[in-house]
This record gives sequence, C-alpha cells and structure tokens, in this order.
Amino acid sequence: MQSIDVLRREHRDLESMLDGLEAAASRLRAGESVPADWLLSAVALFEGFGNSCHHAKEEQALFPLLAQYGLGPEISFVRALRAQHETDRAYLLEIKEEAERLAANDRTAGPRLAVVLREYVQLLKEHIRIEESYFDGLIGNTMSLADDVQLVEQFDALDRTWNDRRGDGERL
Repeated sequence: MQSIDVLRREHRDLESMLDGLEAAASRLRAGESVPADWLLSAVALFEGFGNSCHHAKEEQALFPLLAQYGLGPEISFVRALRAQHETDRAYLLEIKEEAERLAANDRTAGPRLAVVLREYVQLLKEHIRIEESYFDGLIGNTMSLADDVQLVEQFDALDRTWNDRRGDGERL
C-alpha cells in the first residue's frame, strides 16, 4: 500500500536523524562537546517534520480511518502510539531546555542531555517498531485500495502544509 510505504520511508528518514542524536548522546556521555545550536536545530527538525508532518499523518488521517473499522483510540496499539506521540513532544521540550542550558555553558547540562537523548532515541525506535509491526498485518489487511488512495491524498496535503509553513522553498 502506497500510504504505508510513505510512512515507512519517513521512518527511515527519522532513523537517520536518530543516528545523529545517538552519536551526540555518546559524545556528551564521554564528556565531549556537542554544539548547542546543532541540537536546537535537530529539535526544530523533529518538531517540524516528526510532529507537524509525520505524526499529523497518523493522528489526522490514519488513526481516524482505522477508527472507522473499529480500531479506535481504545485499541491498545493505537492508544500506545498516541501516548508515545505525547511522550515524544515532552522529550523534545526537555531536550530543548537542556540544549539551551548547554548553550549557556551550564556544565551540568551535558550529562543530563546525554541521558535524555538516549531515552528519546529508544522511545522513537520502539515507536517505529510497533507501527511497522502493525503495518504488515492489521493495518494492511484492514484498509481498502480506496482507503489507501484517500490516505495518500491526505498525506500529500499535510506535506504541502508543512512545506508551506517552513517557507524556505525546500520540499521533502
């Protein structure tokens, strides 16, 4: 299904970004420096692409479609994914705060940031694992071809909205 392929491609992009955060966490844990402006840029990218675009595709398009088939917010995997989206947002706030402390030369920020980054990476990797385990089975077997076409159209609209909001002319 094309809609699931879109989400999988985005997962691969997110995993590449997570590799960078994991490397930053390792450097911080080893007492090395990581530029605070790089971390703040990474947070902005995760907030923008991860939350405003990717999670929006799930929350505004995929989950409502699944609810039409009886797979609503009360179903454990949907509830877990929604909760992880909220936890993702909380971690990003904490990473941003710690990166700002790092930028202000607070020596205690590095070790705490290393822990928070590692926890964030673990959360998103587990989130991706859960989603993809349901893509092949339950979701793929539930949606019709018409549903898939509708989701792709909604995903395209969300991509355009996100790109327009960015305003820099770049596209995904």
